[in-house]
Amino acid sequence: MEPNIWVVDVVTDKVYKYDMSGGYIDSWSLTGENALPYGITTEGTYIWVVDYLDNKVYTYSMAGVHIDTWALTGENTAPLGITIHVSDIWVVDNFANKVYRYTRYGHYIGSWALTGENTDPFGIATDGINMWVVDVVTAKVYKYDMSGNYVNSWSLTGENADPFGIATDGINIWVVDSLDDVVYKYVGPVVPPPVVKKIPRHSGTAGMSHII
Repeated sequence: MEPNIWVVDVVTDKVYKYDMSGGYIDSWSLTGENALPYGITTEGTYIWVVDYLDNKVYTYSMAGVHIDTWALTGENTAPLGITIHVSDIWVVDNFANKVYRYTRYGHYIGSWALTGENTDPFGIATDGINMWVVDVVTAKVYKYDMSGNYVNSWSLTGENADPFGIATDGINIWVVDSLDDVVYKYVGPVVPPPVVKKIPRHSGTAGMSHII
């Protein structure tokens, strides 16, 4: 299966699918209750979208059919990013500055705190070995191991000033920008990644992305 990028749009309440060069492929509407979507993740079989308004996670088929909904734990009240690896899901919280771990069916497992500088997290991504959290105020990407231990951080390019979402294949990192509606590709694995490729987005509003 060819890898793709999905971007969820907080204004149109749609999911947009792109190829790896930024070519628009398809889009579909979220269920009506999923009215303030800020994060999206997929493992290639299902798509999960986290909603900031009702603090819930919505499960969809790859074609956009709504399958299930589950509520986040009580203290996870400002969910802005979501990522999955195998059977577990992680949600980053913008108020608590924590990452919350769940099973893919919504059973709460635990949480860990972000490093002190990472105080305005908007997106999270993982390859199962490390996690990356993008911060909209510092315009940096923070790297953690799977237990939440801080590893390092690096600054985004100056144009990428309003980062809302992040995705990774374990080597390269993609960051979607809400201000200029562009996906920026950072080519790893050195820190900071030296090459930036801009991929225009189809939608002109805020969103987040995930790659599979």
